[in-house]
Amino acid sequence: MGASLPRYRRWQYRLARVVYAGILLVFGLLMPGLGQRTAAQPLLPLNVARSAASCQGMALAATLTHQGAAGNLVGALRVMAPPDEQCTLAGQPQIQVWDAQDNLVIQSAPPDAGGVTVTLSAGVGAEVGFQWRNWCGAQPPAPFTVVLILPNGQGEIRSVPRGGGAEGTPLGAAPNCSNPSQPSALRATGPFKAAPGQVFVMPDNSTRFVGERFLAYWRTHGGLALNGYPISDEFDQQLADGQTYRVQYFERVRMEDHPENQAPYDVLLGQFGRQFHPADPAVPPIPGQTYFQATGHHVAPDFFQYWQANGGLAQFGYPISEEIQEQLEDGQTYTVQYFERARFERHPENQPPWNIELGQFGRRALAEAGH
Repeated sequence: MGASLPRYRRWQYRLARVVYAGILLVFGLLMPGLGQRTAAQPLLPLNVARSAASCQGMALAATLTHQGAAGNLVGALRVMAPPDEQCTLAGQPQIQVWDAQDNLVIQSAPPDAGGVTVTLSAGVGAEVGFQWRNWCGAQPPAPFTVVLILPNGQGEIRSVPRGGGAEGTPLGAAPNCSNPSQPSALRATGPFKAAPGQVFVMPDNSTRFVGERFLAYWRTHGGLALNGYPISDEFDQQLADGQTYRVQYFERVRMEDHPENQAPYDVLLGQFGRQFHPADPAVPPIPGQTYFQATGHHVAPDFFQYWQANGGLAQFGYPISEEIQEQLEDGQTYTVQYFERARFERHPENQPPWNIELGQFGRRALAEAGH
């Protein structure tokens, strides 16, 4: 046994060298094809920037917002850097639209390198506007892919509109042709400009961008605990009052931009509570509980303490129900109470202060809005 051990080690070493050489050979064969794009190769559904001179080796994510009617589309593309990276962009990109079969549908003028340099980071994105006038001709099936060809040979960035709400309707179902005698035209409406905010890395490692106005509210009104992660980009939505506002959905709230109001009331929260639980009839006062005359409902001491400590009326609104038993999304039954903007849940299985949680209405509301 003692004499055979060195021979066994020599054989093991040779085998390892053979395996390693095989791995290098396979990798060498595959590498030349990586990153190449041909006419027959479909556009990737990922948001990727390649060969970016000032963003070398970086993956830039782009999100698209758009709206339109009568044959015209207007919108914006916002570009984000990974949270731990920085790079610079300048000038006006070329915007291309490709259909699901990898056919080029329309493109704007070639990229222009002029303009102010924007440094992208975890706290600053870049935004460029666009107009698509007189959408004409046959509309190939969605999804479309929007490609930004960056100035200065920095590569390209892709954005696949997710359709509905945050990105408007899918581009394949966009407005009709308004003037068949005029050609369709796509153009960028200016060079890149800074878009301050923050890129959130989600639990599934995807990213969402929150602009500075909504981000300021998020930070000063409970952060992650009260609002949750962002689950949409900003978009324009017609709300219950018939008016259209800029909104963004989070796991527990919908933030609404109300420029007609003076600060701090220019950012408001959607009334999710009323959306999912119509107000119950008022009840008489009960000793030992806080009674809200405005809606005729009580709040027990522990719920009231949470209500007061975490934003009160501005964050949650008035109570619109008494405490009730309700089976929630996890299949379990809990004691809950609805407020105008929230649902309080009592979780006795958790230690304080985590024994009171807020309902996650955001995803349900976003789905009902057609997203």
